[in-house]
Amino acid sequence: MHRPLLLLLLLPGVAFAVDADGDRFDDSVDCDDHNAAVNPAATEIPVSGIDENCDGLELCYLDNDNDAFGRSALVATRALDCLAPGVAPNDTDCNDTNAAVYPGAPEVPGNGIDENCDGAEVCYVDADADGFGSSLSRTSSVLTCVAPGLSPNDGDCNDADSAVNPGAAEVCGNGIDDDCDNVIDPGVVTWYVDADLDGYGSDAIPGVTTCGGAPNPAPTTGVWVAVDGDCDDADVLVNPGADELCDSVDNDCDGQVDNGIPVRSWFLDLDLDGFGTDDIRTAILVDCGPPGFSPFDDDCNDADPDIHPLVTADRRTFPPLATAPLETSEYDRDPSFVGDGIDQDCDGFDACFADLDGDGYGAAPAPGSEPLVVADNDLTCGNLSSSTAANATDCDDGDANSHPGAPEVTGDGLDQDCDGVDVCFVDADGDGWGTSATTLDNDVDCDNASAATASRDGDCDDVLPGGAAVSPGAVEVCDGIDNDCNGQIDDGVRVPGMATFYVDADADGWGDGTQSITACGSPVGYASVDGDCDDDAADVNPGASETCDARDEDCDGLVDEDGVCDTGDTDTDTDTGRSPPPPPSTGCSGVGTAYTAGWLLVLPLAGARRRRRWAGQARDDA
Repeated sequence: MHRPLLLLLLLPGVAFAVDADGDRFDDSVDCDDHNAAVNPAATEIPVSGIDENCDGLELCYLDNDNDAFGRSALVATRALDCLAPGVAPNDTDCNDTNAAVYPGAPEVPGNGIDENCDGAEVCYVDADADGFGSSLSRTSSVLTCVAPGLSPNDGDCNDADSAVNPGAAEVCGNGIDDDCDNVIDPGVVTWYVDADLDGYGSDAIPGVTTCGGAPNPAPTTGVWVAVDGDCDDADVLVNPGADELCDSVDNDCDGQVDNGIPVRSWFLDLDLDGFGTDDIRTAILVDCGPPGFSPFDDDCNDADPDIHPLVTADRRTFPPLATAPLETSEYDRDPSFVGDGIDQDCDGFDACFADLDGDGYGAAPAPGSEPLVVADNDLTCGNLSSSTAANATDCDDGDANSHPGAPEVTGDGLDQDCDGVDVCFVDADGDGWGTSATTLDNDVDCDNASAATASRDGDCDDVLPGGAAVSPGAVEVCDGIDNDCNGQIDDGVRVPGMATFYVDADADGWGDGTQSITACGSPVGYASVDGDCDDDAADVNPGASETCDARDEDCDGLVDEDGVCDTGDTDTDTDTGRSPPPPPSTGCSGVGTAYTAGWLLVLPLAGARRRRRWAGQARDDA
């Protein structure tokens, strides 16, 4: 019965499909023919690690925050173990948008987040209910930790006292760290009396403790300081911060005298000014030199105690400089050292006064201020390149023409010679204009009314009364006076009171109408009326009487009119209305005719002169 089948199986070249797991899918399509649950028609089981439906994919849980914990959403992936970015083999993440939140994550206390997905938060125990917990903690379903007995923060240094916590105000003097900053009573200060004002209080007088500032009132002697330890509060050179000196005193209050001073060379100091010579042959090597020796060898004149280098802070650690004042310049040591030609501080320079304008006189200081002092390697203080002087008497150091002894310029408002006064013009009438005479005035503007001075001269009448109206600045008026002091009287005046005057050459009181001026008063050589037809003859003018002389004496244009030449004859000459004078008796029969002809020549000439007079009168009227 089985032989035919066996034969078929043994036939060469014949292929047969195998379904080893009997799931009705042979091994040509079954991706696992030894597992009947795996075939193309099988249902995929999520996160099984097996490709049940033979599609090459596995169903994994979506992991948005890549913390290896997903949510309920499934997604197909080729990572059969579901260990790949964006997928996870579980759906237990309670917050798939925060990689720090997942089952088993470390819990952060009091932050309001359930990091380990257990539905609870770690909170701090707040036993005194002041809002601040202690270092103790416990879990709570209240994620905010805002609940009785709980707090989202720790730091309470005393959880049994609600008045003590990081948010409390420090109470000065109660001995408690109220604000939990590990500092008890930070405002409490112990104050000590500092009588010698060296910054250290006496350790022989008990201190006074206060909260905040120094005690009130101040001590009877000295001031309050917050540092004690002064072993001699009467000596400013003795305190815990002082340097030990060679003076047989415990300067630094360490209980030892002259200790810790290194051995060094001490130089002979002949003038005992604290600075020795540089002669090494006289030097000695000790820690503290005997009197007459100095640790400094830069004295430039060891025979004069006023000549030595400056005393600086580092040199005050040795006597006799220990008590000497700090010096910064020759002027600080002694103002008389300035400009004396001596280098008192051994720096190669003399202290000189600044001379900015180079006139040999330094600037005088303003009241209440110090002079400007500079160093000059020319010990005579006369170095023009460094602008120095040996004195400080210049009242204007910006003007080389202004200094003591300079020539004074009258009335310029400047005190050139620095004597406090200016040379001014005398102004007796107070009109602002002086004469050529001068006087001194402490008002350099020369306008001091009480001193009767002026800054300008030229006044031609400086005598009161009336002189104040006369000066170079006055206005000329018609008063017969030279008001503006220009040497002319009533010149250039064009005001009421002026009149026209005519040249009166013959001084007959009548002027020539063709020559006139406008003036005040009655100028010499002029007449106030014109009309003189012959200004060279005093007997010819409009007021003269006509005489029989063939001239027009009265300037009316007529000659010998009104019968001045009438001899009593009966001959009437009707052409002029008057009889001509008789001709001279010559015995010549032709003379009369000639005389008559001459008379006829006079008449037109007289008419022409009258016309000239009228024309001149018309111009004057105009």
